[in-house]
Amino acid sequence: MSGPSHGILEVKMNGVWGRVCLKDFDDKDARVACRQMKYDDGVAYLHIMRNRGPFLLRGLRCNGNESSLLDCPRNQEVDQTNCSHGAYDAGVICFNTSNGMTGFSYRLNGGPNNSSGRVEINFMDEWGQVCSGLWRTPEANVVCRSLNFTSGLISYNYNDSLPQILRFVDAFYCDGTEATLMTCLNTGLNKSIPYTGWGNQCIVNDPGTYVSCYNVPIKATKIQLISNNKNNSLSGRLEVYVEGPNQWGTVCDKYFSDSDAAVVCRQLGFSGGIVAKAGTFSLGQGPIWYEDVFCSGEETTLFNCKLSELGTKSPSKSCSHLQDVGVVCSGVKLK
Repeated sequence: MSGPSHGILEVKMNGVWGRVCLKDFDDKDARVACRQMKYDDGVAYLHIMRNRGPFLLRGLRCNGNESSLLDCPRNQEVDQTNCSHGAYDAGVICFNTSNGMTGFSYRLNGGPNNSSGRVEINFMDEWGQVCSGLWRTPEANVVCRSLNFTSGLISYNYNDSLPQILRFVDAFYCDGTEATLMTCLNTGLNKSIPYTGWGNQCIVNDPGTYVSCYNVPIKATKIQLISNNKNNSLSGRLEVYVEGPNQWGTVCDKYFSDSDAAVVCRQLGFSGGIVAKAGTFSLGQGPIWYEDVFCSGEETTLFNCKLSELGTKSPSKSCSHLQDVGVVCSGVKLK
């Protein structure tokens, strides 16, 4: 390993040190590896660093009770697709639990309930948080699934009363399909990440990453136009309804064009439409669900367009409720 208890895993076979392929490597495999190195337990870990030796083990399928990785079923054939020279290595985080310590776990802290709050990681009975700079919807989904929820979204309901704690990980780069947060590509488990510095995502007074988890899939399902005139169905502030949080939210006017407006109006049953300048209609409240919308103008619904990740951006100068987009539809209502 690259460190005393966590890092890239290496194995020695026939006098040669080599790599373990990441493909299909999971917590059961990590448990066997860590016990083989005289730890009580362990979890799978993907680090951004890569070894340069040969891959000696591929496709491990341990049940978690073996005494050695060599006792586990594995693929014998060469896998140039998933285990080529440039592929990522399997890694482990090992720990002891026989002294009553909690080895490795996740929690959401400081929220109104156990389904929301700041993401915190426990390693050897010490809690740390994750820097917020690159946290996105895929990371929220993974951490929520690891806590036995179905899906998750970034939350900006920060709890200012929570004390700052150690930063354990600078950044995660999940694709959303990983089983656990530590099997996402990440910058490494490190209990001494500074608050500032070149290349890291920990700003001064970084609040950490917050998520809200749900027991149902998250999906945007409908749209509406909201104006001060309740009898006006042709124009208004664009809002999107998202199942899961079951909440209406707005769309940022950044890059929003007449092509996007035409699709919105078509979805609402009108034959045409144009974008209204920000501030034309009253400001929205709650989440800003989409920052970027890119429609060709031919789509039948907004949800067929290329959209930014749902709920990714915090209210900011570039995308706050001051930039809530509005739409003005025209023509005879078609449905």
